[in-house]
Amino acid sequence: MVRVLDNQGQVTSTLLIGFYSKVRSNGIRYLRPVLPKGDYTVELEVTGEQSVWYDKSKNRFGSDDYFVTVRDILVMK
Repeated sequence: MVRVLDNQGQVTSTLLIGFYSKVRSNGIRYLRPVLPKGDYTVELEVTGEQSVWYDKSKNRFGSDDYFVTVRDILVMK
């Protein structure tokens, strides 16, 4: 879960990001529209929700762990 809070602690946006891949993948997962000038806080939460599904043969696919890796945060002015 990604939350952006303004300097008063009010949530300006919230987005639940679900991502599953059998191979390691890096890339942009969240892009926020331009915000008014000010100070903001970005909160990241690992929710513990798993993306799991089964095929017709009842083979399980999907996540088997919960983690977030943040490589970069880019703020453009």
